[in-house]
Amino acid sequence: MAKIRTLRRCALFRNLTFRDLACLAPHIQEETVEPKTWLAEEGKPSEGLIILRTGRVRLIPAQPAGAEVILGPEDFFGELSVIDSGNGVPRRAVGAQAMERCEFLRLNGKHYQQLVSESPDVAGKVALGVLEALHRKMENVRGTMATLFAQGSVR
Repeated sequence: MAKIRTLRRCALFRNLTFRDLACLAPHIQEETVEPKTWLAEEGKPSEGLIILRTGRVRLIPAQPAGAEVILGPEDFFGELSVIDSGNGVPRRAVGAQAMERCEFLRLNGKHYQQLVSESPDVAGKVALGVLEALHRKMENVRGTMATLFAQGSVR
């Protein structure tokens, strides 16, 4: 039941019913890591979508000009690796390191593919949530780029 409560609070799954979440929950692993543990390393194969339950994680871009992002409970990353798992092994675009003890949920590509076989309607709703999340991220990037162009920072 704790898994379902966490999933219900995550924006990625806002279109899923309680029944959908109950169908998804068995495909998700619960994990805990200690501070300074790497949950993901940039350029390494992705191990799936991660949804934070407790703690904070620092996303660290490889480019020196990139800004670090701090994630907390109910935040997520790695969503593309779930739906892209059929195209080879997706690689992480950023590193992710626990800042404190973290509990999180993980949905990897293999388990998502099992969900596709068992409950294609629920898997479709998950894919839609991933696409909506990616759309929101692209809108944020577009806004940032427009601001930089307006300031003359980018030519």
